[in-house]
Amino acid sequence: IKTTKYKEVKTKEKKGMDEKKAIDSVKMWFKESASLATVVIEDIAARDDLSKTTYAFAADYISQQTTGRNSDMPQSSILLAKLYSKLEDYSKAVVAQQKAIALAKAALAEGKYKELVTEKTIEEYETVLTQYQKKNKNL
Repeated sequence: IKTTKYKEVKTKEKKGMDEKKAIDSVKMWFKESASLATVVIEDIAARDDLSKTTYAFAADYISQQTTGRNSDMPQSSILLAKLYSKLEDYSKAVVAQQKAIALAKAALAEGKYKELVTEKTIEEYETVLTQYQKKNKNL
């Protein structure tokens, strides 16, 4: 039901719904459904047409998740790095991407998350890290 509501918000947004109103609705839903929150955050991170406020909201939400349950999964840190890059905060993107790589290497060594973490995945993460490092003006 919540996913359907989110899709309705996205449809309305495309027709001119205020982005802030959409995010306010999503904030309420986050309290009820962690799985919906993940879908929404992934959608936000995949888009290039949203405000910095929206990316900051998503980054704040996901940064809280990287210290909780499943904090050893690299995907949350990858998502966080991507959101920081949308905010053009490449120093934080580098740190988050480095954490994701460390988590991915540990998972691979332990045989965890086999469907999500492979040698190729780690190589892709490292390629993105290099891109963030090049864009980071603070290094």
